[in-house]
Amino acid sequence: MNERVKEKCELLADNFLLISKEFKWELEMMSIIAASIYTNAGLKADPAKMRECLGILKKKKGLFSDLRGTAELALLSKMAISNAPENYLDEVIGVYDKVTKGHIFTSAFMVQSAMLICDRHLVGKADEIIKKTEKIMKKMNKEHPILTGSEDLPLATIMAMLPGDPDALVEEMENCYELLKKEFPMHKNAVQGLCQVLTMSSQAAEDKCGKVMAIFNALKERKDKFGKDTEIAALGSLVDLDMDAAAIADEIGEASRLLKEHKGFGNFRLGKEYRAMFAAFEVADVFGGEQKPDSSILGSSIAVVIAEEIMIALIAASTAAAASSSTN
Repeated sequence: MNERVKEKCELLADNFLLISKEFKWELEMMSIIAASIYTNAGLKADPAKMRECLGILKKKKGLFSDLRGTAELALLSKMAISNAPENYLDEVIGVYDKVTKGHIFTSAFMVQSAMLICDRHLVGKADEIIKKTEKIMKKMNKEHPILTGSEDLPLATIMAMLPGDPDALVEEMENCYELLKKEFPMHKNAVQGLCQVLTMSSQAAEDKCGKVMAIFNALKERKDKFGKDTEIAALGSLVDLDMDAAAIADEIGEASRLLKEHKGFGNFRLGKEYRAMFAAFEVADVFGGEQKPDSSILGSSIAVVIAEEIMIALIAASTAAAASSSTN
C-alpha cells in the first residue's frame, strides 16, 4: 500500500472522529464528507473553527435556508479552511443567489453549484458559467428527460467550466453513455452521472470507458466489488491516473481494508461499497496529485473535489427521497 494513501486514510478517519464528536446530530456520511474536505486539503479537522463558522452562517441565513441544509457541514468545512471564512460565505451566497435567480424551487444542489464556482476562484465568471450550465442541463434533459434531475446540477457546473460548447460536451457525455449503459442496465441514472465525470477527461470515449470497466472488473476479481449506484461515478475520477487498472484496484482494496479498522467505516455503519468509494477518493487524490496537470480537469487532485460533490449529491437525493416517502 502506498504510504501517502495510508497517511491520507488515517487522516480521514481521525478527522471524521473529530467532526462527528462535535456535530453529533449530523448524518455520519456528512461528517465523513466534511472530514474528506479537510483531508483533501492535508489538514487536521478543526471542529472549534467549524463551530465559529456556524455562528457566522446563522447570522446570515435562517434554519430553512438551503445553506443550512444537507450541504451545511461541507460549507462549514470549506469556510474553516479558507483564509477568510466570512468572505468565502459571502461569495457563496452571492453566487447562490445568481444560481437560484428565476427558479421557484431551490435545493442543496444549487448550494453545491455555488461552492464549486467559488472553490475554483471563478466568481468573476459566475454569470457565464451559470448560463452555460443551464444550457448543458437543458441539453441533458432533452436527451434523457427521465434520468436528468436537479442532482445533475453540480457535475453540470463542472462541465460548464471546461472548454467547448454545451452541445459538444453533452455529445461526449452521450458517447460514453452509449458505451457504458449496457454494462449497468439497471443503473442508467448512475451511468449518466459517471459519464458526466468522464466528460472531464480528454481521453477518447472508448479509452476512458474501457479504463472504468477494467478498474471495476479488477475490483470485482479481488472481491473488493464496487457499488453500481451513484457512487460508481467516483470511478470516473481515476481514469487519468498513470497506473493500470490492477494497480489502482490493489490500492483501493488495501485502502478500504485499512479504513474498515476505524470507527465509522465498518460494514454496518458505512457499508462496503461506500467505504470502497472513499478509498477511491484517497487513491485519486494521492496519485492524481503526483501527476503533472494537463488540459483535462481530471489531471490533478481536482478529481477528488468532483468525487466529494458526487457524495453530497447522493446524500441530498437520499434525504429528499426519504422525505417524499414519509409524506405518501
